[in-house]
Amino acid sequence: MYEDHTGPDGMNLDQFKREQSIPEVTSHLMALIELEKNITMSDANIETEEERKIISELIQNKENNTLSLLGSKSKSSQEDKSEPYYYYYYYYDQNGKKMDKPKLVRRNKVKQKVKNTADSPMTGSFANCTLDHATSTKPGSSKPFDTHPDSGMVVVSCREIWFRAPLREIEEGGIPIFVGVLSGAGGKGPMHRDSIRSTWARNRKGVYFLVAGPWSQVEDEFNEHRDLIWINEEEIYEGENSVLPFKTTSFLSILETYSRDGELGYEYLFKTDDDSYVDLDKLDNVLRKKNSNSPIDYWGCCTMKNYAPLREESLKWHVTYKMYPEELYPLYCQGAGFATSRKFVKCAYEGNHIRNFRYNPFEDVSIGFLAERCGIKPVSDTVQVSQYRADEGHEKMKASESAAMYSALPKASMIGKVVQHRVKTHYDMYQHHLCTKNGC
Repeated sequence: MYEDHTGPDGMNLDQFKREQSIPEVTSHLMALIELEKNITMSDANIETEEERKIISELIQNKENNTLSLLGSKSKSSQEDKSEPYYYYYYYYDQNGKKMDKPKLVRRNKVKQKVKNTADSPMTGSFANCTLDHATSTKPGSSKPFDTHPDSGMVVVSCREIWFRAPLREIEEGGIPIFVGVLSGAGGKGPMHRDSIRSTWARNRKGVYFLVAGPWSQVEDEFNEHRDLIWINEEEIYEGENSVLPFKTTSFLSILETYSRDGELGYEYLFKTDDDSYVDLDKLDNVLRKKNSNSPIDYWGCCTMKNYAPLREESLKWHVTYKMYPEELYPLYCQGAGFATSRKFVKCAYEGNHIRNFRYNPFEDVSIGFLAERCGIKPVSDTVQVSQYRADEGHEKMKASESAAMYSALPKASMIGKVVQHRVKTHYDMYQHHLCTKNGC
């Protein structure tokens, strides 16, 4: 079986095509992806000699039945001597800046020879952290003890994480689903948090915003709203020192440490982003189905096969071999919105998996590590967890917050959805909130 990765966050081929549907390069993308159609050189709308060579190679290989874009084996031989490839366009550099010209990327397929198990892992799930890793807390380098009444410390991937959280409210219990929302301390973070507080989290207990950065930046907000979980780390979002895995796994550890057991304890932890709209009533219905013969332990928009990491350094979501030497990622649910049961969290926390798993810069992949260590497989729902505003162009999804641009935003809809990701403005958030009330 050949495994492939067609874009950031492990999105599948259809999601990738919808996400990257920029008009000026769609014809190129379609020519590269849909070889099942009778593509000719004239159909491809080629602009560069490099593209001509690649498409010519693809067409030739297809005619010879040696490979296809999706990496299928040769019909004539089970041991194809040629290395299978796949191709795609990438529009943004590793800093998230749109490139003047999209980059055409060719990547090798990874051949999976053995089943991924704890005895013969092909993923990095069972690798433990070491003190010599850049993100680990070295002996003698611990941060000063925090005496704040709402403070504590958890250990994630060999790193001591000091935090401040509304512990009194967490300890009260009586909330079946706690929600953790990744958010930035500065920038647009405060605006997004206020937008959520006034819409889907209004008059709801148990919704907490996961922030980092200087305490002085969030102290007043923490005291006013009592809905922040702050960790004493730098707000680094990209690269191999990203704070996002520490935010997410600290959320799991803190809630498991301070929540009650029994009837007043939580049943699920749900993680999302501050540009997501979440219908909490629908979420409750999905996760807490009565008389269910198959309780859910790990739910969201999830990968259903093991993807290979991106290695191309120019790509935003790449990871080096030094950071992640394994061939494949575990199964995991993407970060826009996923739920973990208490059974899952207890295993991850009490089994010391959160403390010991090897750091990875991607927070959704990190939860996948924990799931594999606990023997839990994700349940995927790509309809109710909507990652993309699929029918709209990428530029419209990035529309500015000025009133003049409101008309360019994709129309809000929550029909059949629990989560809608990429809700970028307060106006857009409010429109989604109206849809939950009015049924649009």
